[in-house]
Amino acid sequence: MTNEDLNEAISQEEAIEKAREIIKKLGYYEFNVEKVELIKYPDDYEMEWMIIGKEQISINLDAYTGKLVSFSAYNLDDTKIENKLGKEEVEKVMTDIYERLGYSKEEYILTALNKVEITDDSPLWQGDFCKIYDGIVNEFECIRLTVIPETNELRGVNVFDCKTENNPVIISEEETIQIAKDFEKLNTMVYHEEMNEKEQEEKIKENTTTNQNTNELYDYRLEELVRKVWRVEIEYKNDVFTERDSYFVDCETGKILGGDSIK
Repeated sequence: MTNEDLNEAISQEEAIEKAREIIKKLGYYEFNVEKVELIKYPDDYEMEWMIIGKEQISINLDAYTGKLVSFSAYNLDDTKIENKLGKEEVEKVMTDIYERLGYSKEEYILTALNKVEITDDSPLWQGDFCKIYDGIVNEFECIRLTVIPETNELRGVNVFDCKTENNPVIISEEETIQIAKDFEKLNTMVYHEEMNEKEQEEKIKENTTTNQNTNELYDYRLEELVRKVWRVEIEYKNDVFTERDSYFVDCETGKILGGDSIK
């Protein structure tokens, strides 16, 4: 952690004060600070204040803005609570708690509601309230609640709030497939630079069958920004192996932003 990071972060005193305000809003009126730590994750872009209370409550705040990142209550004994409510009843409880916390009903929509399968009889349920762009659920702008519906208690909150550009879909599905295939072909030829282009194409054609699938749009996080992308999956099969390469192609620019490979 650099001096620049420390200068940009809110102070420890400010973080504790904001934590008390948020925890009171969540329905917990006793909060005695036991531990405070400033954390910057090496593989991420955020820096957070982690504050733990003696009441078995922990809260993480964005160190730059003081906004809630996550909240967990470990002081609730759910082992003796019988799970009696159906999914429709749970949804009502989940929505009531969400609205009670003051989150926007217009911006965020309940997109997922699932039982937390810690044990077969666990009473915990998890609900995701996310923003939706052109029918695409943006999991990077999402409020996740974990509750015990039978007792109307809040067990946890996770807030995902990444800057998002709702970029237009200009690149068609057909264009996207061709972009991915051209990129794949170029990479294969570079890897096998001892072969000329004709030999490489013949080798691929002889030994491998390919399939591609791109029927869904996704949101994709690039550094500190989320953009709309096509996901293209190209599958290679021969007698030795099956390999599946995925590419994320920007819907507006046609630029390949990332991908992965499974063999």
